Amino acid sequence: MVLIFLVYIYSLNIFAQNIKVYGGFNEQSYYDANDTTTIIDSSDFNVLEAFHTEDLVDLVPNMSSAKGSSRASFFQIRGIGERSSYEAVSNYSVGTLIDDIDYTGLGLLGLLSGVDQVEVYRGPQGTRFGPSALAGMMHMRTSRALEDTNTKVNFKLDSTVGNYGLLNNSFLYTEALKSGWGVTINLFNNQSDGFIENSFLNRDDTNHINEKGVKLFFEKEKNNSKTDIAVHFFSTRNGYDAFVQNNSLVTRSDRVGKDKLDSMATSFKHKRKMNNFLSFVSILSFLKSDQSYSYDEDWGNHIQWQNLPGWNTDYDYNIVFERKREDLAFDQRFLWGESLIAGIYLKNQTEDFSEVGFQNGSIRKNISGKVKTRLGSFYFDKNLSLSSKWSLSLGGRAEYRDTRYSDIFSNQLNTDDWLYGINSVLSYEVSPKEKVLFKLAKGYKAGGFNTQEDVDLGRKEFRGEDL
Repeated sequence: MVLIFLVYIYSLNIFAQNIKVYGGFNEQSYYDANDTTTIIDSSDFNVLEAFHTEDLVDLVPNMSSAKGSSRASFFQIRGIGERSSYEAVSNYSVGTLIDDIDYTGLGLLGLLSGVDQVEVYRGPQGTRFGPSALAGMMHMRTSRALEDTNTKVNFKLDSTVGNYGLLNNSFLYTEALKSGWGVTINLFNNQSDGFIENSFLNRDDTNHINEKGVKLFFEKEKNNSKTDIAVHFFSTRNGYDAFVQNNSLVTRSDRVGKDKLDSMATSFKHKRKMNNFLSFVSILSFLKSDQSYSYDEDWGNHIQWQNLPGWNTDYDYNIVFERKREDLAFDQRFLWGESLIAGIYLKNQTEDFSEVGFQNGSIRKNISGKVKTRLGSFYFDKNLSLSSKWSLSLGGRAEYRDTRYSDIFSNQLNTDDWLYGINSVLSYEVSPKEKVLFKLAKGYKAGGFNTQEDVDLGRKEFRGEDL
C-alpha cells in the first residue's frame, strides 16, 4: 500500500540555524531535510534522567514501544512495528543505526550514554535505510571531539543513585589532539534491582538490570577528507521475571528468566571531496552479537499449581531462546554537489537461532537452525529547484536479496527477491520559518521463515510487506 502524506512543518529559527540532521545521505540542517523527523539531544536526556531509548518514546509523536524483554526492544511508528520476537528470525519494521552500525533487532543496546543526538524518522525510509525502515528509523551518534571548536578537552562524569538499587555511572572524555585526530572515550555501567518482587523465591532483584559498555570514537579531518572510526563493546546481564496473572509487580515464578547479550561492533567511514563538484563516502561496518533470552513459561511454581483447585498437578514450563549474529556491510556513496546522490549497498548476514522448551525439567521442544542473507542494492536521490519557492526531491532504491534457510529437521529453503522503495517530496517554502511538504513514499520489508517443527515445508516461508 502506498500512502500520501501532507506534512506541515513549523521550524523555529534556532532549528533552521543550529540543529543538524546526520542520518540522511549527507549532513543537513533540520530545516532543509525533507522528512518528518524528531530530534532529541543529550540535554533532553539529562532533564528526563533517560538512560535508554525506551525513556524517549513519549517525546516522539506517533511512536510507541513494547518490552518483550528486560528493556523495550520493539518500537512502532504510526502503529506499525513488531511487539515481540520469540519464534523465528524476524525482520523489523523500525530499525536502529548507531555510528553507522546497523543494530536493528538489538533494541536492548539502545543505551544513551555518550550519545549526543537521537533522530527518529517517521514514515517509510526505504530509499535511505532499505528494508529495516518500513515504518521509520532511529539514528544515534556518539559525541564528537572535533565539533566543539571552543573546547579542546571535555571531561564528564555522571553518577545517579536511587531506590530499587539504582546506580548508573557514565564517563565521557573527548579531546581534539594536536595531530588533528579527535578522540572520544565513553564508559558506562547501569544497575538496578528492578521493580519486581518474587514472592516464591523471596527476592526483589529477579528483574534486575546490569549493563556495561565501552564506546570508542576516532575522527580525523585533513584538507578535503574526513575519517571516522567507531568501536563498540556492549554486555548486558539482565534478569527477566515479569509475567504474573494478576498484572501486579509481585511474581511467583520458580525459574527466573534472563536477558543476556554480548556484542562487538566497529565501523569505518571515509569522506573525501575530490573537487567542487564531486565527493564520495565509503562506510564499512561489522557487528557480532550473542544473545540468550529466557523466561518462566508457566508464570508460577509447582506448589502453586499443585494446590490450585481443579488443577492439582505439576505444571512446570520454561523456555530459552538463543541467537548469534554476524553482519558485514559496505556502503559506497557518490555525491555530485548538493543535487545528486547515488550509491551501492552490500550486506552479508548470518544468524544462528535456537529455541529449547522444557517441561518438568525435561526437554519438550528443541529447534535450531541458520539463516544466511546476502543483499545488494542501488539507490539514488535527486534534488531539483523548480523556482525560488518550489523544489522537488526524487529518490529510489532497488535491492536484490538472497536468503538461505536450514534447520535441525533437515529443512532447507533458498529464496531470492527483488525489492524496491521510492521517495518523492514536493516542497513549498511559505517563509524562512515555514514549509509545506507533499510526500509520496514506499518502504519495504523482507519476508522470512517460520521455524516451528509442525509447520509444513511448503508453508514455512512468508512474504515481505510494502508500505
